[in-house]
Amino acid sequence: MYKGKMQTPQERGKRAEERFFVAWSNPNEFPSWMTLVVRPTRLEDLHEKTDALILRSSGKPIKIQIKSYTLKQEDVIKLIRYGVVPLTISYGDSLVKIRKNTIIAINLFNNITEKSATNETIKDRKKPKIYFYKKGKRKEVKKQNKDNQWK
Repeated sequence: MYKGKMQTPQERGKRAEERFFVAWSNPNEFPSWMTLVVRPTRLEDLHEKTDALILRSSGKPIKIQIKSYTLKQEDVIKLIRYGVVPLTISYGDSLVKIRKNTIIAINLFNNITEKSATNETIKDRKKPKIYFYKKGKRKEVKKQNKDNQWK
């Protein structure tokens, strides 16, 4: 509850975003690798699901999606695939806790993406078999290779 009335999800989300930017408004609180925290462009916000950009000294910015509620596992996985760090900011979180949770979320994101990159490359993946279903039976679909030979 906020000021004696219920907030809509959009209002809670806006409030969470504002609190994030207030928490990171002081550059003295930045870690050594972080140079700036900025709002995304309208295009980035709408299409890339980005609520904040953290610019780092190494170059590539970190995209942050701020949520005022806990995400389901499928939603977290989807955001990570898009290269966006999910961050949950609850109603009672202090500014220090928001900064700490941001750093934790970025570190987790980096660990997940590094592990997936080192465990398996695109060349190492096995090609999936393609199946189609007809009247309850499963058959393998054969494909032509470059030499027009059927596999």
